[in-house]
Amino acid sequence: LLASLTARGTHVEDLSPLARCPLLAFLDLQYTHVEDLSPLASCPLLRRVDLRGTAVADISPLSASHTLQVLDLSLTHVEDLSPLLPSSPS
Repeated sequence: LLASLTARGTHVEDLSPLARCPLLAFLDLQYTHVEDLSPLASCPLLRRVDLRGTAVADISPLSASHTLQVLDLSLTHVEDLSPLLPSSPS
């Protein structure tokens, strides 16, 4: 099963196939046409995600990944980092 994907500088836009990659740990999408990260909610083992130079604005799908260690949001449209914060106990 896929654990690492580099698509840097490609014309990739649609991440929906990655919803079937639950073991994905490393993802490099620098300078791609990706905007929607919702398929990544099915990738709870993500450790490193590089979104530099993408049109991503909403990182809430990454909140499902409790193993995330490195996230590059340089040159993106992200304004809200709160989805990365641990949720408060009820």
